[in-house]
Amino acid sequence: MKAQIARQENALSVLTGELPGAIDRGGTLADLRQPPAPAALPSNLLRRRPDVAAAEYRIAAADAQMRVARADFMPSIDLAAAAGVVLSDLLADPVSVWSLGGSILAPIFQGGKLQAQLDGATAQRDQAAGPTAQPPSTLFAK
Repeated sequence: MKAQIARQENALSVLTGELPGAIDRGGTLADLRQPPAPAALPSNLLRRRPDVAAAEYRIAAADAQMRVARADFMPSIDLAAAAGVVLSDLLADPVSVWSLGGSILAPIFQGGKLQAQLDGATAQRDQAAGPTAQPPSTLFAK
């Protein structure tokens, strides 16, 4: 048992950056006190909290869905081009073939579907931002 205690004390000493050796014991668990928090904490400390980081990612995802819903209101433009050459023994000169095409598709009548999608995406974004609207002093206190 004493050998196990010595191995654990040596391991703890190495982990704390000290030479292996016995650890002073002089108090009880009731004597231990939590050290006071520093007077000034960096604000980047809040961004490292898992709940704050997860909320940030939820807001970013909701913003992306809102941008997609807004983009659905805009017309889509497609352009296509093709070119080629036809070689044949029957023709003296090669024949070149080409084509160019385009289309513009615009949402004319969707029965309010696009506006409903935008409203839904906006509501999801507001819902994602809701729990993170705590003041920084509350977050620092936690």
